[in-house]
Amino acid sequence: MTSLTSLIERIEAATGPDQELDRLVHYHLAVVKSDRFTEQSWIDLAKKQNWNAPHYSTSIDAALTLLPDGYDWIIGNVNGHYGGTPYACVGSTEQHYAATPALALLAAILRARQTEPHHDES
Repeated sequence: MTSLTSLIERIEAATGPDQELDRLVHYHLAVVKSDRFTEQSWIDLAKKQNWNAPHYSTSIDAALTLLPDGYDWIIGNVNGHYGGTPYACVGSTEQHYAATPALALLAAILRARQTEPHHDES
């Protein structure tokens, strides 16, 4: 099973939106609590049935649906202008860099969710 840490690393390394990453995020946050599926069986079924997970890796709005209550967030570019490397911060997490603002925000949100006191995924 993909750990949340390795999923965050995959998101930061992605070169653009990725439906499989969207499905993995959805699995970790919505399906993982079920004993009915393993990660791979759920991904395989999602592909076979053509299930669409929310477009977390494409849409800032979709990524924001995962933002924990009460957390602030910011998106920027390293160079401060269009064409710079996108980054995002959520709460007190460090800056997360990725190919797109949505991917950077998604990585930052997942890290914030991971570091919440009641969350023990590594």
